[in-house]
Amino acid sequence: MTAADAAAPARCSAPPLHGLAIRVQPGRETVAVVPAGELDLPGSRRLGSAIDELVESGFEDIVIDLRDLEFIDCAGVRVLLTQHAAAVRDGRRLSLIHGRAGIRRVFALTGTLDMLPFDRPRA
Repeated sequence: MTAADAAAPARCSAPPLHGLAIRVQPGRETVAVVPAGELDLPGSRRLGSAIDELVESGFEDIVIDLRDLEFIDCAGVRVLLTQHAAAVRDGRRLSLIHGRAGIRRVFALTGTLDMLPFDRPRA
């Protein structure tokens, strides 16, 4: 290590949060979960964990707003399908708000548009 290396600030070697931010907006009866950025494999694990924590906290009506997503892959679709199936099994409500056209196209191409409970945005 050189003197320049020692003087340089430490850097994190892993990319921060894998390109996904998750905002949670609790309401009286409903909690909105707003993922923003890229919903890929690492992001889908984080989103699944965030939803699991909300369920464990007692929320029974969860709305996932996809409008801030820039990218979703099959891992992202899978976590939404898994969370929806768990909600149905447990008697909870989980709904989704459509994202941008490119995000909607992934659901269309994977044949999951009719398998997930998409709602209109709430005002």
